[in-house]
Amino acid sequence: MTELETQNNDTLKINDLSPKLLSIYYGCIEQFESLIPEEVQSKLAPESVTPAALFLVSEDAPNGVIMQAEGGRFSVASIVENTGAKLGADATPEDIASNFDMISDLQGAKPKGMMQINLS
Repeated sequence: MTELETQNNDTLKINDLSPKLLSIYYGCIEQFESLIPEEVQSKLAPESVTPAALFLVSEDAPNGVIMQAEGGRFSVASIVENTGAKLGADATPEDIASNFDMISDLQGAKPKGMMQINLS
């Protein structure tokens, strides 16, 4: 995972919070409120994701993490990458279509760290 050095030689960590919460941000909250029981609504309050947000900006935070927060349940999501298929810089949509089984085969896929570029 990549950490960036700032001008002050501080380390900049890059993380993502993926909250599942009920808020006005979703727009039609009044419509949702009538469908979701009150005890569930309280668990999906914006405050329920605050511990994850504060952890991700703390000194002890990891780097390159996608943290999910949902009503007191916290987990880490991962983006995986397979070996794919090397088709060349002039690959066509037809090349991709005819090699899609190999391109999409997730056997042996591994978690991909943030901000890694593999040009080989």
